[in-house]
Amino acid sequence: MAISIECDDCGKNYKVRDEAVGQRFKCKNCGTPIRVPEQQDEFDDSFHDGLAEMEAEASAFDNAEMLPQAVRREKKAKSKSPNQAKKKRRPSKNSVANGLRCVLAGLLLHFVAVLSGFVPYGLLIALPLTLLAPILAIIGQAMCLKAPEESKTRILIYGVLGLQCLAYGLSLASFLPIVSLLALVASYFLFIYALKRLSEFIGSAEGEMHAEWILYSGARLAALIFGSLVLGALLGPLFGLLFFIVTIATVVISFMILLRYVDLLGCLKDKLDNA
Repeated sequence: MAISIECDDCGKNYKVRDEAVGQRFKCKNCGTPIRVPEQQDEFDDSFHDGLAEMEAEASAFDNAEMLPQAVRREKKAKSKSPNQAKKKRRPSKNSVANGLRCVLAGLLLHFVAVLSGFVPYGLLIALPLTLLAPILAIIGQAMCLKAPEESKTRILIYGVLGLQCLAYGLSLASFLPIVSLLALVASYFLFIYALKRLSEFIGSAEGEMHAEWILYSGARLAALIFGSLVLGALLGPLFGLLFFIVTIATVVISFMILLRYVDLLGCLKDKLDNA
């Protein structure tokens, strides 16, 4: 079998026998030394390359089959996008946000009902709003039970709902009105404290600040009202002017607490919606 070689300088072709492999001779055209190279079997090379690829694929397949199911599940979980992981956590957060919307709606309806009492025929509007406002508030507070367990607010919400039911039950029965009022006030304070805990959990510094302000201002307002009642019992008719001043202060502080309460609910709602 003849071997075909070519001169690198002038490009002249030569054909030599197989026995000349490894020998040198000079080009007859330009005199450049030419060495006869060893020929490789292209079929054998391609066969070995293909065999190596098949062995590599078989090894990879065997390794994949030998992976434990737990490892494959872990890889599948890691391959999920962050958006898919968020979708699983969103239902509870959306439920709490919707609950806060209900509480906010109930609060605003109660405020409108109070203002309606100062206008002619306002009682026709105030009465249904007065009945609807606490229902919305209780529904919203119950929806806040969907808060994550790590926030440690569920037990507080259960306490809020229990106090609300006690207060409205005693009020409907016209039994122990003072106890009913105290239970209602205690439920509001407990709910504010639950919102403070929720603010800490979701990282809302603004919500935490609003909740602390409401708690402190509410405590001062309660002390002011209690002190005015004590002074009224002691001073009698002499307490007339001081009672007027205390009443004005009570209205102003209550209105400021209401505004802060609205800001707190809106702040937490926006934080949960964007989480």
